[in-house]
Amino acid sequence: MEQKRILLPLAGKIQHGKQEQSQKGRKIIELGYFIAKAENETLTFLENRFNEKYPQKQLIHIRFFDENPYTVRRIRYNQSGAVCYCPYEETKGKQKVSGVWKNINCTEDCKYRITEEGKNKPACLFEGNLRFLLPEISQDRIWRMQIKGYQSIFALYEYLSFQKYLGKSLIGDYYLFLKKKKQTSKDGKSYENYILDIIRKEDFISSNNSLNNTEQSTIQAQNVDNSIEIPSKIESKNDSNSKEPITEVKNKEQTKVKATKTKKTENKTTSKKENEAPVVESNVTNLENNENSNPDDKFKNYYLLLDMQSKTLMNAGKPTDYLVANFVDQYDNIKEVIIAPQFIDEISNCGTGTNVILDLAIAGDKTFTKDIKFVKKMPKDVAA
Repeated sequence: MEQKRILLPLAGKIQHGKQEQSQKGRKIIELGYFIAKAENETLTFLENRFNEKYPQKQLIHIRFFDENPYTVRRIRYNQSGAVCYCPYEETKGKQKVSGVWKNINCTEDCKYRITEEGKNKPACLFEGNLRFLLPEISQDRIWRMQIKGYQSIFALYEYLSFQKYLGKSLIGDYYLFLKKKKQTSKDGKSYENYILDIIRKEDFISSNNSLNNTEQSTIQAQNVDNSIEIPSKIESKNDSNSKEPITEVKNKEQTKVKATKTKKTENKTTSKKENEAPVVESNVTNLENNENSNPDDKFKNYYLLLDMQSKTLMNAGKPTDYLVANFVDQYDNIKEVIIAPQFIDEISNCGTGTNVILDLAIAGDKTFTKDIKFVKKMPKDVAA
């Protein structure tokens, strides 16, 4: 039986940039976070609801309601709008001639697909169109996103195509997020830009049923012998007068391990402490004790890696470089975490979407890693 085409009710569009008019014409300004634009004034309340739920957020929860939520095409515009287009990986397109759409052949030698001399891009470009629900915003109207960036277009295309290749249904919940990526232009200039990426929500907050008892034992073993050295003093570079002494609060298991450490380890620790500033034992707390988290929530320590960058912080009065990572938890909360030295090499090889179990400590407004258990690693610079 022939399936009827349904006209879907639109709520509006989601974007992470906006157009601004200048003397040279219109240009896109990157915001670095998602914004919503309602389809009409009647639906402005949905736009306001989005701003309350996702104020300047780089990650949003979306839901696909059918198996074809995303399309990619080549398209050319002029002052009157779209004048020709062709679906990606197809050779039959449409062109508007005297106001009428006619069939055309779309080939690589088309003059509109070739960059003219003196210009940095052709007239015909790729465009992605994504349709989805925002469950926390509206259940009966869909949102759309028109994607212009080449890397964002194909990051989503490759991910969703691979899900289909694996035989998975695309219907379900996902996280759509922005990440910074270093890019190089044709003339060799390097710059950083935000690109889109996506991951299934269930991959992040699932119970990881594949972890058997042996793996659980491994996690416990790693949590036992995880004594690390956190800088005794750390402060913001912009506020050198505000000093927050830092120490690690050790749990019972760690205390047992410390009592059984070898003499060689004790001597090494003693020699280091001689050169360090005194530590005040009460200024660092376990992160989970500082937050009213549910102790029965077995996912409370699960996090998804978003991005990493180096930051200069003051340590003992001296500027020191640290690796700082942004993680998101199952409730879409983003945490900025300073990575302990022993984990830097391993996490530096991980990309966005890496699933980890974190044991964290806080001091003032700073959060540190006490231990990292890598549940699922994602390679760098590959769509999650």
